[in-house]
Amino acid sequence: GANDSFCQGAGFGRRGQVKADHQSGGVGILRDLGGDDKYVAGVFAQGTGYWQGTGLLADGDGSDTYDAFYYVQGAAAHYALGVLSDDGEGDDVFNGTLPVAYVHLGSGHDFSVGLLINEKGNDTYSANGLGLGASNCNGIGIFVDNAGDDDYASPTDYGAGMGNVSTECINTRPNAINIGIMIDGGGDDSYTFPESTFAMPA
Repeated sequence: GANDSFCQGAGFGRRGQVKADHQSGGVGILRDLGGDDKYVAGVFAQGTGYWQGTGLLADGDGSDTYDAFYYVQGAAAHYALGVLSDDGEGDDVFNGTLPVAYVHLGSGHDFSVGLLINEKGNDTYSANGLGLGASNCNGIGIFVDNAGDDDYASPTDYGAGMGNVSTECINTRPNAINIGIMIDGGGDDSYTFPESTFAMPA
């Protein structure tokens, strides 16, 4: 339902059909100092890295909106790094218009690191699977919101600080770990999630 955007802070390489066609990714940076900004994209955007690439979206002050679908908003796949950093006092809205799909809001897949840091503001996050500090296939996902009265909503419990042991990779590298971290540093927050299907940790 969307194109591969590779924009708004995207670093990506070429994953060929055979190893001889692989090309390691580069660095993509979007730096915005202030103002109320609107970011809209499809797939691989808004602080994303793909195939040994590094992508950074660093937004300063302002009340910003971010909308995209897949591998977005501080997400990375295949030996890559993706970072979304939002600073300032503004109240930000993530995925308030478009229905986000997967791997977003600080999520890493396949030996990649995805990181989202939001410093301040009363922010609204609409998430889905493998979002809000989640990992898959031996990745690392980190989500940090440091201050503000925030609203979190997701139709699934398949995320939000989840280190997912994926069947995609478990048989070929069973000793590699998955790390998912979600931190909200303060504020009067609300969480709208379905009842978890996972066992409560001891």
